[in-house]
Amino acid sequence: MCNCFSNHFKSARAASRQSKTETTVFYQMVNLRKSMGSVVPENTMGNWFWPLQVVFKPNETQLQEMVANMRRKITEFYNDKAGKFIGEDGILVMSESLRERAELSRNTKGCMNVYSAIVSHHSRM
Repeated sequence: MCNCFSNHFKSARAASRQSKTETTVFYQMVNLRKSMGSVVPENTMGNWFWPLQVVFKPNETQLQEMVANMRRKITEFYNDKAGKFIGEDGILVMSESLRERAELSRNTKGCMNVYSAIVSHHSRM
């Protein structure tokens, strides 16, 4: 596990405990470029990232649980969704992910702590 992630999680958890919100969202930015393979030409510019949402309760979640949950979510994303961003299903997959975020925001009435990090397809946590 990367020490930078550990420090980021500990800081987020400490800050979340001091706020009155019960829900904390960690957006893990995942790199889509490698998972899209040869569909994206080599000379295409820009970063292809997608924010993967992982929800936790600061007072209930331990670092090991958060790491395990993030790994599971990242694996599920690459196995189930990343390849669908291309082709006819692309818009549907993006819309579904955006709906999930909107639903979380509605359920928490917009009152949540939000943090983010970037991980490439081959990096280790």
